Amino acid sequence: GIPRLKAQGLHCCPKVEPEARNWTQESDGSGPALHQL
Repeated sequence: GIPRLKAQGLHCCPKVEPEARNWTQESDGSGPALHQL
């Protein structure tokens, strides 16, 4: 989940960086957090 968030989520929205980390911890690998972003 982390690399995907970095590529799409964090790159576009650096403000959600701390929240994205929590999402990656909850669901690592699947990456549903990307859809939430």
